[in-house]
Amino acid sequence: ICFYKVGSRDPETGSPWTVRDETIVWTRSHDDGLNWDPTENVIYEDTSTRQEICCGNAYARPDGTIMHAFYILNADYEERAKAENWSRIHLAVSRDRGRTWRTPQLDVPLALAASFGGFLKLSDGTLLLNVYGAKEPGTFRHQSGIHRSSDEGETWGKAEFSGLEGGESGTCLRRLPSSNDVVLFFNNSKYNQE
Repeated sequence: ICFYKVGSRDPETGSPWTVRDETIVWTRSHDDGLNWDPTENVIYEDTSTRQEICCGNAYARPDGTIMHAFYILNADYEERAKAENWSRIHLAVSRDRGRTWRTPQLDVPLALAASFGGFLKLSDGTLLLNVYGAKEPGTFRHQSGIHRSSDEGETWGKAEFSGLEGGESGTCLRRLPSSNDVVLFFNNSKYNQE
């Protein structure tokens, strides 16, 4: 299954950041990704928001439930730091093979909250979801962290933060092959560091 967003660009500026018509959809392949069903199945659509970004890996539970994280940002580039425009992270959850979806919101106490990289399951069954965002409105000093779930994503603890801080950034979780240790990659685009 592939999750992505569809939308249009502003006819005057060419920017996708100022158009309120994005929709999160999914499609599937039955031959290991060689061909894809052209049907775009809607997960989330809200024309009152500007950005509905779908990023990272999905997760399929043993019972067939599918989860994917996405975030909603109701602001263009200049408006993103305003508190009323903070983004919100949601989980798209389907228990019926994608026919219907619910989209609960996660509690992430950050401005511009986002999740890239998706889910990571540890050998003890703990499910991790990486998040990052600004610590306060009006700043682009981002901090990275994770959410944990011990019940296959039914409930999530409060976000735990790494203490890493920098400019606009993205994060990604990877488990070391020889252990249950997890590495949090933190890309700091402002300072060009990882």
